[in-house]
Amino acid sequence: MMGNFVDDNMKTYTGINESWDILDKKIEEGTPFCYVRFNEGESRMVANIPGRLRRSTKLEKQKAKGNCTITKYGPGHKRKFGRWSYNEQKDKDFLRMMRESLLEEGDNYFASCCDNTGYSNYRYQVLLLMEEGMKNLPKQVLSAHMPHSKGVHWKMFDCFKKHQPKCQLIVNEKGNVDNLPFKFGNVWRVANEEAHRKNMDLVDKISDTIEKEGIRNNLFLCCAGPFSNILLHQIWKRQPNNFYLDIGSTLDYYMFNSPTRGWLNKMGYPEKPRGKDLR
Repeated sequence: MMGNFVDDNMKTYTGINESWDILDKKIEEGTPFCYVRFNEGESRMVANIPGRLRRSTKLEKQKAKGNCTITKYGPGHKRKFGRWSYNEQKDKDFLRMMRESLLEEGDNYFASCCDNTGYSNYRYQVLLLMEEGMKNLPKQVLSAHMPHSKGVHWKMFDCFKKHQPKCQLIVNEKGNVDNLPFKFGNVWRVANEEAHRKNMDLVDKISDTIEKEGIRNNLFLCCAGPFSNILLHQIWKRQPNNFYLDIGSTLDYYMFNSPTRGWLNKMGYPEKPRGKDLR
């Protein structure tokens, strides 16, 4: 049975534009925060929902029978960028840290969820985990789909330009940052494939650099798939005086000269075909 928290947050949700307005206001006021995204893939992982992505409005608690596995390599394993997989038995630390990044109760920490439309089943699973695992539930759950809105997409770039060069990047090793339309400071790279298994040392490296260089009130823009949640949460706990943003695939059109995700072709860029190898 749903509790009030789950029920209330299934009936209503903080929309895409409102979510950005909340974060943008904190940036302008100089109030540090951390924003991570539990979109469809991350929701499936923390709730251990196996199989392919499915739209559903059926609301009931799900649990994998046996070992839960998720593969994000694209059709025919041809996905070119941001490849990752999850195996419940092999990735126990990954699951633990992902759930920790969901259940964090610190001030100005935002674990966002899917909207309550086509993927309401995944939103439901994450809200259940929050209700079961948190003593102090968030007063407001922001939208994980925020970067996918055309209006917000360009507002984010306006924000990055306004605060350049106080932007720090955590991006795919194969991305070309030379084409980005704003100036930035440090660039940290994550592996194109299975970053969560290869780059856990980045938490220490980035935290140490922040301390050494005295980085404060900077925008940390992270594009590392589900690994973004762990990186940003762990770094924020050590160095809370910055703005930590999981921006998903927001920079991909510039870094890869291609619409690596279908939603990017809706943002107003020059139309380009999205081949099967980008799925």
